[in-house]
Amino acid sequence: MILCRVLLTAYLISQARYALLEIALQHGVSVASGVAKEAAIYLHAGDGGALEQLLREANKQPDVIAATVERDGRTWGREISRIEGFHPRWFGGMPNAFGDAARLVKADDHRAIETRTPIVIHQSSDVLSDQTAPGLSLEPRIVGHAVVIVSVERIFAQMDALVARSIGVWALLLGAGLLAGWLISGMMVSPLKQLADSARVWTGGVDQTPSDSSALATHRDEIRSLWGSLTAMKHALDRKTHEVARLQGSFDDAVRLHTADLQDMNRRLSDIIALKNDLLLQVSHEVKTPLTALASLVSNLYDGVTGEFAPRQRKYLAQVMATTNQIKHLLTTLLEFAMAETGRIHLDRRVVDINVLVESALDVLQPFQEGRGISCVVSESLLGVRVVADPDRVQQVLLNLIHNAIKASSPGSTVVIDARTEGSDLTISVRDSGPGVRPSERATLLRQPLPSESRRHGGGVGLYICRYLVELHGGRIWFESEVGNGATFYFTLPASEGTAVSSQSPNRTYR
Repeated sequence: MILCRVLLTAYLISQARYALLEIALQHGVSVASGVAKEAAIYLHAGDGGALEQLLREANKQPDVIAATVERDGRTWGREISRIEGFHPRWFGGMPNAFGDAARLVKADDHRAIETRTPIVIHQSSDVLSDQTAPGLSLEPRIVGHAVVIVSVERIFAQMDALVARSIGVWALLLGAGLLAGWLISGMMVSPLKQLADSARVWTGGVDQTPSDSSALATHRDEIRSLWGSLTAMKHALDRKTHEVARLQGSFDDAVRLHTADLQDMNRRLSDIIALKNDLLLQVSHEVKTPLTALASLVSNLYDGVTGEFAPRQRKYLAQVMATTNQIKHLLTTLLEFAMAETGRIHLDRRVVDINVLVESALDVLQPFQEGRGISCVVSESLLGVRVVADPDRVQQVLLNLIHNAIKASSPGSTVVIDARTEGSDLTISVRDSGPGVRPSERATLLRQPLPSESRRHGGGVGLYICRYLVELHGGRIWFESEVGNGATFYFTLPASEGTAVSSQSPNRTYR
């Protein structure tokens, strides 16, 4: 009878330990699965900060020693300095219900269960959405592992104490007989009550149902009390799991809602920008037409079509003509800017002589050039050079660059227009002798219009339009400048077949 009690006690201790380890294992697997699911999102998004915050929250779970994420040799979270396998001395090894997903380890000399859950990302799918584009195949890919270490030190400590007491009891039973056996049975059952109390602590004070409690109080069944505590622990873990799933669902719904709001705001912003550009086009066009008629009338008056004017009247008419032309140029630039923003500029490509376009631009700018006292030198390398481009748009680029160069140069200096071939492209350059481009303006000079207070010698909307027109031809535009040594603006155009640049003849100077 004593031997039967000894064997029964050993069996109960073993089963109790298995039950406690299995519950601790379920706790670790639950935490690791939650970490793996959210870590897949953060790894896919490259959000290391959110991943670290997730691991800090996981480390706050009951009895969690460490929660880490491993990927390609890199580890996030709190690392354990030493982890080694651990095999208990009493009654077999680790429960194998979860296969290789868990093992008993010693982490920094603490007995624990290490659970390892793969982090899976589905390729060709949106991690944050449950929707997948039709026709795309989803191939799960393991990109790392979520590792959670849950302490079982209390379980083994109590088990070790229980085993030690049992050995003492067995020795006492051999010499004390039936009376000693009765005492030993009481000593063996009392640790089970301690295990039940520990299980209640794990569940946060959750007790059994009133019917179970009354039954336990009536029959004083310690084993059933332990089983009830373990069952309560399992129910508490299930409730926590459901709560985590509910919170995850709420988070996904909030992300989808905010994404829809952002998309709606983007659509509204696009509509507002389109309306703004259309209004700009209409206003610029409607104002430009009567302004052109006004300029023509003023020009006729200045030319004496209606009769001669006094010198002072002609002076005022000249000022009116200059102001009108300036407004026309401004409206033209504004119209081009709006067309560039809306993408409504279309090219009429054909083979054109670049030298003809340069001379035409210089003829238009001759009054401005003479008023500034600037000499324009055209290299002979432009003779006979042909490009495939829209002549009106290329002349607009030349007018802007040469006008800016004349404006930037000091009186009596020289502006040089040159060209060279580079493969299938022709590179045209306009060099001035002005103060150069400010370092603070270089990064954005060609990328966006400068604010009015930053403009100096041009560099406003005109250069922005030049960049757009050159890139529309498939070319590129850039500049080189040193403060105090002037600036050289370059742009490329596709050269016509058979074009060859020669630089052996003398340059031409326009004054």
